[in-house]
Amino acid sequence: MTDSGELDQSTIPGVHSPLAGKVLGLIGGTALGLVAIGAIGVLIAGSALIPMPVVGSGLGSKVVTPVATDRLRVCPGPIVRLGEVSGEDANVAITVGSPELIRDSTIGKVEEESLRPAGNASNIPAKLLRLKPQASGEIGLVSGSQSQLASEPDLVGFAAASCVKQSSDTWLVGGATTTGRTSLLLLTNPSSVDSEVSVEVYSERGLEDVSSGNQILVPAGSQEVLSIAGLASGLASPVVHVSSEGGRVTAQLQESIVRTLTPGGVDVFTGSVAPSTSLVIPGVVIADPEAVESMSGVPDFEDLAGILRILIPESSAGQADSTVKMVVSAIPETEDSTPSSATFSIEAGKVTDLPLATFAPGSYTFTVKTDLPAVAAVRTSTVTLEDSAADGSAADGTDDQPPVAAALDFAWFAAAPELTEDTLISVAPGPGAMLHLANTGSDSAVVTIDAREGAGNTLTIPAGAAIAVPVTDGMSYALAGYSKLRASVSYQGNGALAGFVIQSQSRQSNSVSVYLG
Repeated sequence: MTDSGELDQSTIPGVHSPLAGKVLGLIGGTALGLVAIGAIGVLIAGSALIPMPVVGSGLGSKVVTPVATDRLRVCPGPIVRLGEVSGEDANVAITVGSPELIRDSTIGKVEEESLRPAGNASNIPAKLLRLKPQASGEIGLVSGSQSQLASEPDLVGFAAASCVKQSSDTWLVGGATTTGRTSLLLLTNPSSVDSEVSVEVYSERGLEDVSSGNQILVPAGSQEVLSIAGLASGLASPVVHVSSEGGRVTAQLQESIVRTLTPGGVDVFTGSVAPSTSLVIPGVVIADPEAVESMSGVPDFEDLAGILRILIPESSAGQADSTVKMVVSAIPETEDSTPSSATFSIEAGKVTDLPLATFAPGSYTFTVKTDLPAVAAVRTSTVTLEDSAADGSAADGTDDQPPVAAALDFAWFAAAPELTEDTLISVAPGPGAMLHLANTGSDSAVVTIDAREGAGNTLTIPAGAAIAVPVTDGMSYALAGYSKLRASVSYQGNGALAGFVIQSQSRQSNSVSVYLG
């Protein structure tokens, strides 16, 4: 059960000797035994002529302490469009507005650096967060996140993303390149070495031929923006795999939707975990299910409905029969919750979108177990319907009139990595901020949540359970006390939906003893 208390003016809900025989056997009978003993006597006598090592001297040793390096996190920067609203400069990346950024550390001060932006030199750049070690060599935990509310003729909605570590391998599950759906790949190289990036795109058709996605140069200290439609157009269900050589990069995907002339939301999301047979997607928000269902029946609004997108990469199958079984479970993030499960068969090498069942409003942790390694994410939407249509008829779909959306947005929720050490979370400004914690281990997890300012709390999460904790946006929280945990942050408001997973902190190198000789 959860210990109740205050957490930054928000209430946390309850959760919930054979060897001797062998030697004698080798010596054998009496005669052979005497010979053996005589030989041993010769060896003992001869040993007096040989210098013997001094007992207890041992080998020399030296304690070596690795030099601590800076902790780096990259924030993706503002929402981007290709070209102006008028259609001019259609191949040039142009930033739209500016995100709100929050950063923090447990020891020391986080430095913020601007990277060279893609497109126009006047664009607002992505940010690099740097935490340097103390003079003693100790280095603290670091975190950062950003959020942005878009209100443009072609871009509306709320987007939030965490500031992440660079990597040489990233899987991005989400997006689309069908009519009205724009997916942009944000590649950022914070290192001092140029990076050569390769991009693979999987879809409902399988692995796409994207030869132009190879050997993309991302100069040191800069960001590049790449249109996924430029690699493969008309994709309803892409999954993007980014790998790099040279400087490691960060990769995020931005998706925006325009239905005819109606903007339909925007999202910026980071990578899911690498292919695995066990995936955990915490903090999936189910908002306004009735309104979403009613709008999903309107032409071109079908992709408002919730889906689970999953891919088993073809290289993981390695067999002629590529049909793979999977079990999907949904765990309500409430006290005394009962998970629900379903079994599916999917084809390896092709992306599959599975429609979500009807869920009550709230937040859920989804688990995916497969026979072969997979990547996955969940997409949901939020819709606010107009009270009445312009002609006075009902706007909720009654009176034989289609419903009308006053505000809408969508979000992709990625699979989260396992946390096995203390971490720090920064919650960028935004509506309805929630911290989601999932314990998929076999033992209860005791988690201490300490606000950097204000009250903290300790709660217990039973094995196999998940909880949602209200938090204050614009603040940071330290998590400790657990051995295995998945975590994410979500936002929900009128025409606003977003979320991001929490990455693990890089471990600090420990001193080691090196023996000399």
